[in-house]
Amino acid sequence: MKCIYALIVLSLLLAACAQTATNTNNNGGLMIKTTVLPNWESGKRATYRVEVVGGTPPYQFRIEGSTPEGFVLGPDGTIGYSGVLPSDTSRYTYPPFGLVVTDSQGNTASQQLAVTVVEPSIKINTQEARCTVNVRCDQPIATADGGDPPYTFQSDTFREGAPPMGMIVDVNGHILGTSRREGRFTLGVCAKDLNGNSKCGHATVIVEPPVEEIWMGPYSETETIQDCENKNEGTLKWNITFSNETFSGTVLDVGTSATC
Repeated sequence: MKCIYALIVLSLLLAACAQTATNTNNNGGLMIKTTVLPNWESGKRATYRVEVVGGTPPYQFRIEGSTPEGFVLGPDGTIGYSGVLPSDTSRYTYPPFGLVVTDSQGNTASQQLAVTVVEPSIKINTQEARCTVNVRCDQPIATADGGDPPYTFQSDTFREGAPPMGMIVDVNGHILGTSRREGRFTLGVCAKDLNGNSKCGHATVIVEPPVEEIWMGPYSETETIQDCENKNEGTLKWNITFSNETFSGTVLDVGTSATC
């Protein structure tokens, strides 16, 4: 009986010791939730605040290991960095470093993080293009910057809007071809850089009715009305617009003078 009692007491002591050891290793639930940092764009300064949970604020942060030149750690866990890619690279990841957080109770937690620098993101700039119905058109509709040039262009999916029938977006960012219909068309355009990074946007093509300019030959005439002499000589310029079998326009008389 005494042996059984001794075994029970020993078991209780071992359980107590185990519980004591667990409490000693417990850091109050303090944890750095951020496990991966966002990419930094080459040549641009950016900041990112790591996320910490548990423990008892306020927190203190420190770095273990080396960080890239230009790396700054703020007192609130905000990481600032402004770096430039090494030459002939489009992406570079520096060796990881340790980020350590300590709460007001002395509990600590750590996380391995790494800084990755990439090319600046590509941007697409679209513009309105004007073409004439039944006339071949070749007008710029999109340009790009950022990323790693040169760029190539193409139409986006048809659900984003398609070019007018008979026209395409060429690799240089031009709307190219001949439309048989007048109207205003919205279409999706995408730009892609040398590394395959892409960005899409919306552009507008306006297909207008034809415009014809008719120049009359030189002429000369003099007209006298009461005491005023109106002398017409020079050239007539007709700017006529045809649409749906009707036309409208203006006539410019170049060289008109009057003497009264």
